[in-house]
Amino acid sequence: MNTFFHSSTVVRLAMAATLLFSSQAWADKLSIKANLGAARERVVAIVNGQGDAAKLKPEISELSAKVDAEADSVPGLKPVWEQFKANRDGKIIPAFDGSNAADKEAAKALAMGEQKQLYEKMMSLLN
Repeated sequence: MNTFFHSSTVVRLAMAATLLFSSQAWADKLSIKANLGAARERVVAIVNGQGDAAKLKPEISELSAKVDAEADSVPGLKPVWEQFKANRDGKIIPAFDGSNAADKEAAKALAMGEQKQLYEKMMSLLN
């Protein structure tokens, strides 16, 4: 009887740990998706001329920091996220905030091309 009790207790603990860790991973994915989507909405507003880059950059940075904090929790996400951020912060936003003389049309093309593909890849990793 002790063996049965011990075995069932171990099984229950293993199941509880699995549920705990899988629900944590799910929560991380939901949180990342929410923060990533909110940051992207602000960038889209900038690109579409519906938002001031100088005012939205702090919000984008704050949301991005939250994604940075959790990106390692999803296998394969971090390298895609890093490329996405590099495009956004190095090419797209500067074309609209006056700190870079980059062509706005080139930034729009990047946003609608490669950046959109990177975003879609991240979303598939988060599903």
